[in-house]
Amino acid sequence: MDNNQYWKLMWHLRYVESLIENVADATAQENYCECPICKAKFPAFLPFSVPPLLPHPNSRCPNCGSLKRHRKLYLLMQKLDWHREGMRILHFAPERTLFYFFNTFQDIDYWPVDLNPKMYGVRKAVDITDITFDDDSFDLIMCTHVLEHIPDDRKAMSELYRVLKPKTGIAFLNVPIFNNPTTLENPEYNTPELRRKYYGQADHVRAYGFDYPDRLRAAGFNVRLFEDIDDKDLKRYGINKNEQIFWCRKE
Repeated sequence: MDNNQYWKLMWHLRYVESLIENVADATAQENYCECPICKAKFPAFLPFSVPPLLPHPNSRCPNCGSLKRHRKLYLLMQKLDWHREGMRILHFAPERTLFYFFNTFQDIDYWPVDLNPKMYGVRKAVDITDITFDDDSFDLIMCTHVLEHIPDDRKAMSELYRVLKPKTGIAFLNVPIFNNPTTLENPEYNTPELRRKYYGQADHVRAYGFDYPDRLRAAGFNVRLFEDIDDKDLKRYGINKNEQIFWCRKE
């Protein structure tokens, strides 16, 4: 058995193990999970990860496919009373579950965009470092787990700031945060193997640390962190308490 086969086997074994743990825990507590986005209820969320990383338990909604970060983001949106008739939304690399959610609203101007025009649902091909929209043109910007893929993330942040409406606009600019005081990025980590080793994924170009909000502030954003979720809701909605949701304004 070669190394790839070994890790594939370990991934599948961990997936099954996590699934059994999830269901057993839910059954023991007589406590069923609920997805706040699609409203489906079931004994447990499914495990999920990007191979070769081992699956995280209690992560993926069996119905709509939402992950922990999508559900936490959705709850924050509801707290902020996000919806306004006629609002414009710019959504980079649209996640399928949120793409379908936004498309249920007929009174918003929704722009799902990506550099790859063939990605599902994309309305327009847009380079995040050269956004082809006017200044101050969007009420809501969704950019979740995108910036860690972008070589010039500071240029991307400045462009996101430029197109966000001042005062009333909100941008959700979320990335994976590693347990490091500063962001790790090294141009010598330029192979899939090295990037997977140091950044956690072969297509990531850095591992953000606790200084990530400082990068956003350097672009001009006022940055806040959403943490206001009850422990009972963390379990009910399958949310990781440590998953950080950054919401930004242009003052």
